[in-house]
Parts: sequence; structure tokens; C-alpha cells
Amino acid sequence: MLASKLARELYEFGRFRLDPAAGQLSSGGKAIPLEPKAFQTLLFLVRNRGRLVEKDELMREVWPDRFVEENNLTRNISILRKTLGKDQNGNQYIETAARRGYRFVGSVTQLEERENDVADFVAVRQAQYRAALQEAEARERESRLEACGPRDRPNEAARSLTETSPAVKQASRPAVLVAALLLSIGVVASVFYVARGRSVRAPALGVKSIAILPFKTTAGKGLNDYIGLGLSDALTTKLGNLREIVVRPASAVQKVAGGQKEAVEAGRELGVEAVLAGRVETVGARVRVTTQLIDVRDERILWTGTLDEDSSTVWRLEDTIADQLAGVLTVSSSTEERRGLIKRQTENPKAYEAYLKGRNLWNKRTAADFANAVEYFQQALAIDPNYALAYAGLADCYSFQSEIGKARSAASSALELDDSLAEAHASLGNILLFADRKLAEAGRELARACELNPNYANAYHWYAYYLAMTGRKEQAVAEMRRAVEIDPQSPILNTDLGQMLCFSHDYAEAIAQLQKTVQMDPGFVMAHRRLGDVYFLSGMGNEGLAEYRRCEEIGAVGFGALGAARAYARSGRKREAIKELRRFTAVPERYLPGGGYLLVAICVEAGETDEAFTWLTGVCRLSNDVCLIGADPVFDPIRSDPRYKELMEKLGLPG
Repeated sequence: MLASKLARELYEFGRFRLDPAAGQLSSGGKAIPLEPKAFQTLLFLVRNRGRLVEKDELMREVWPDRFVEENNLTRNISILRKTLGKDQNGNQYIETAARRGYRFVGSVTQLEERENDVADFVAVRQAQYRAALQEAEARERESRLEACGPRDRPNEAARSLTETSPAVKQASRPAVLVAALLLSIGVVASVFYVARGRSVRAPALGVKSIAILPFKTTAGKGLNDYIGLGLSDALTTKLGNLREIVVRPASAVQKVAGGQKEAVEAGRELGVEAVLAGRVETVGARVRVTTQLIDVRDERILWTGTLDEDSSTVWRLEDTIADQLAGVLTVSSSTEERRGLIKRQTENPKAYEAYLKGRNLWNKRTAADFANAVEYFQQALAIDPNYALAYAGLADCYSFQSEIGKARSAASSALELDDSLAEAHASLGNILLFADRKLAEAGRELARACELNPNYANAYHWYAYYLAMTGRKEQAVAEMRRAVEIDPQSPILNTDLGQMLCFSHDYAEAIAQLQKTVQMDPGFVMAHRRLGDVYFLSGMGNEGLAEYRRCEEIGAVGFGALGAARAYARSGRKREAIKELRRFTAVPERYLPGGGYLLVAICVEAGETDEAFTWLTGVCRLSNDVCLIGADPVFDPIRSDPRYKELMEKLGLPG
């Protein structure tokens, strides 16, 4: 039988109270909002008050499972100093030891507060969580309106309806109530752990990876053919915020789950432990969604759910399903993760449908698909001008089309609408990395994207390139492996894992990885090109030439000539190599993306250093690939040349 009184750990300093169990900093009884990582930083410093905490120790405590830049810690300390201000003597609560770490120097009183009984304990927690959620929603509404310029603001009629309509207010209640209910259940379960000073862990379902399959749709009033796919993608996005499970991206699921394939079969092909399958059908004027969480390993049904909603507001179901599924999979989600479960990017299913089509085309990574994707993202924004995800999609398209001004503008619009959107931070980080070559800023944006959504593969993908460019090649391989773990069937991620292994001089593993990739998608040009690159570096010229010729057969015009030039260069036949290069560059129409970079590589391999630097200071400076020169082993022979260091300084890249 549970004791009638429960003790909990509390700390007081100055006008502040720190409650670890509630994850809350307060002053005068009023909660003070803090980001989860900033709260963890403060709690660790307070618990180790008076002691100098080394930076490495603090970073391991706050980010135990990943590498982050030191500036993330610096940012947390800055946030805490602004939040806490100074004590009654005019001193900062947190003292800095230059180049070493930090010390909490405020006077702290440790308390042991006892709740009267379990009911009181739960009531307090419910009130705290409700207040936190309501405050977060209010801040989000205000920030969205403030971020909109005059041309982007919703029209007066729409804004009035959003602010005053009882129907709209009523529509927002179920998600908050469900979240509060689930959190209350979590609090009751955690009482036993709080009394013993332990952290709350996930229940013993044993599921660490999941795929949300497209919901099957029965046509009827209020439904369209795309709603099943839209609901599954929305759930994928929401559950992607949970750190304890890997969620397969919608793009990967759509490739596998089409046709008549059974749920378990699709799950096995996706390499996950569980799948969520669902059906959407109409029952009179209402929509019914039936869901099943299925264990792929033994085909057991782990959880089922049935929900009804009015057909005009069917999109509200995604919040409830996400909340319930999160409760089944894990109870140890943070405040930021819970907020992600109730956040919705658009209320318009047509806008969402256009966004999904645009993102699917973008994932194909061809010039024609980028152009078509732009049209769909623009269509989504025409329907919903405040759709941040669509702006992020536009930014990614424009970036790969080398329209950097448009890309930067679109990424900025996305962040103005939603600064907590991982896709937007990743889009901006990609631009800063490859176009602007502002490595430190790019690293911050990409690390932030990884933190906001631990299941967004593109964030890890581009962050891996940042690490490679800054000399941390082993860490780059680890981050790229994480991206592939999230989306194991992505041709581009598997290809670029091969490139990261090549950068680390692990040619044998790089070849094995790229051979697997070309088997996965024989028509993916970049996989053949990267495999050819590694073959050449490994001294396997015939195999390298064969892969380059395969690129040309698939449609990458000019690769045959480049492959011949590279083979000649590797075999010491410099004159023939240069002849092939000049023949290739004589026809501008045959110039291919990344061609300038390959031309320089071939000049280096042929020993034509002067010509290599001519290209480097000319056309190749206009290519994004130039950022990789510092990581690519093909350029090792010219790193000792004084012109190399001078060029890298001009390009803003580490030498």
C-alpha cells in the first residue's frame, strides 16, 4: 500500500524554486518557461553547486547520446543568465572559469516537500501541465501573428474567426484534455519512482522502431483519396519528435507500402519492429478511424484504437491518435516533445496534399523533379500562406537549383512562422554550409534541427557534411549512419554514407556500401558516380571507368569522357587525360552538375597541379562541391602547395 505522504526534491535560491520532478523553474509561484536542455543544465549545476563543473562533464550530462558543439552549452548558459538575472548582491548565479567550465555560486536551500496524498500530488501535476500547455499555446499564437508581415497576415475575417469563434475554441480542447489526461496517467505511474529518486522510463513494449503505414480509405462524404496518406504522414511527423523511438520517414514508407502488401510484410521490408496500420471510413456524417499497432516480429497486435470525428474536422484525429500512441510507446517524453504532438502545421488537407506531393518529388533529386516540386510547394502556400513546412520545402528546392537568394528567403519565412520547425533549421543550415560557406553558423542550425526532430534524416545528413568539412570524419560517418538508420532505403543517404567512408580512407567499406546501394537502386546516377570515385582512389581504374560509363548510360551525359580522362590520369597517360578533358569542356551543353569539381580532381590525379588551381580559382568556385575539397582524399597531393592554403582561406574553408 502506498504511503499517504510522498517526498520530492526541491531547491530554492534567491527568489527562485527549482522542481526537478515537475521539470519546472518558478518564481513567486509563477512558472518560468525554460527549454528542456537549459533546464537540465541549470539542474545539474545546482545539484553540483559550489563545484567547478568542467564543460565536457556538463555536455555529457545534458547531451548524453550525441555530439554537439560547445556553442550549444554556451547558448544554454546565456539563456539561464538572462532568465535568472543577478542575486541581491548584484552577482551572477553562474560563474565562468575561462576555457574550463561553470560553477553555480548562489546560496541554495534544499527542501523536502511532502504532498498530503497521491490525489493531491496528481492534482498539482495536472495543474502544472495544463498551465504549461496553455501558456505554450498562447505564446505560439502570439509569435505566429507577430512573425507575419502585412502581406502574409491572415485576412481580418479569418483572424476574427480564429480568435472568437466558439467552434474553433471548442475544437482546440480535445487535444489539450487528452494530453492532460495522458500526462496525469504518467504522473500516477511515476509516483513510485519519484519517491525513490529514479527517472521515469518507457513501458516494457520493447518497440524501438516504427513505421506509420498509409491509412486505407473508404470513400464517402467529407473524404478524399489522399486523406489516408495525409493522416499517416501527419502522425509520422508528430511521433518523429519522440527521442526514444526511430520513426521511418513518410517518403520511405510510401515506396514500400503501396499496392496490396500486407502490414507485417511492409514492416519487415522497412526494417522496423512495429507498424501502425489504420482504416478511415464514414459512418453517417462522421468519420471513423480504426488503428492497430502490430509487432512485426511475431505479428501480435499490441494496441488498437477506434475514434470518431465529424467529417469537416477529421484532421483533429491526428492529435488524439498521436497522443494515445505516444502514451503506449513511451511515457518519458519531454515538454517540448509533448508540445510537438499537439502542434499542427496546416488545417487545410488540400495544402497538406500539395506539400506531400512536393516533398515526394524533391526526394527524387533530379532537375525536373525539383521544378515540379516547386510548383506543388507554391500551390500549398497559395492555399495556406502560413504553412511553414511548405516554405522549408521551397528552400530545399531552390537550394539544389542554385537559386540561393530565393532559398534563403524561403527558409527565413519558414523560421519566422515556426522557429521550432526542424526542417526549417535544416534548410537554412544547408544553405549556410554549401552556398554561404559559413560553417560555424551552419553547424549551429543543423545541430538545432537534429535536436528538434531526432527522426529527421536530412538534418543528420547535412550535419554529417558539416562535420566532414571541419575535419571530424569519424563523427561524420556516425551521423550519416544515424541518417541511414532512420531511412535505410534512401538511395541518396546510402550513397553519401559511402562517400563519408571514402573521406575516412576506409575504401573497402565504402565500396561495399556503394555496391549495396547500386543494387538497391540501379538507376541512381550518384551511387554509380561515387562508386567509380572510390574505385579510382583504390587503384581499380577499369572498375571505376565502368561505373562512369554506367552513369552515361543512365543519362548523365559526359561521364564517359570524364571516366576515360580519369583512367588515363591514374595510369600515368597525362597527355590523353588532358585531351579528354579539353574535348569534354569544348562543348558547354555537355557540362554536367559537379563537372568542375571532377575536372579539378582529374587534373590533380594527372599531376597537372597548375591546371588544377586554374580550375579551382575559376569555374569550380561556383560549385557547391568545392566545399568538399578539404575532406576528399583525391586532393591530398596538393595540400602542401602554398596555393591550396591561400585558396581555402579565400573560400572561408578550413585548411
